[in-house]
Amino acid sequence: MSRELERLLAEVLEEPREPDPRLVARTQRLARAELRAATPRAVRAELSRLLAAAIPAVLLVLVWNAAVLWLAPDLLAGFFPTSLAPRLAAALPTLYVVGAAGWVALLIGSLPAVAHRLATRRELEALA
Repeated sequence: MSRELERLLAEVLEEPREPDPRLVARTQRLARAELRAATPRAVRAELSRLLAAAIPAVLLVLVWNAAVLWLAPDLLAGFFPTSLAPRLAAALPTLYVVGAAGWVALLIGSLPAVAHRLATRRELEALA
């Protein structure tokens, strides 16, 4: 076990090797193709598709938050003092929106992976 660990550590600590020139050329070719494909018209079309998918969800969130603001004080008044219930009712949508912001951050963080997958798929389709 210790020899295996020593071998793995030696591999990790050795000088980094230069990447394969074919891999570098392929990456540069794909990057150039991706940048050429990002015309203003294509960007607008992609944004339109994204907005069309997002608008129903945004409307649902707004309706949900309005319902919570309207109904929560009465529901919470049975459990909390009447002076505290409206404040808690206002805090619930705030917590929901903060949580949603975290999910949006995860979504934005995943965009490079999605772009890579699309570029790979385009390359495979071009080769076929």
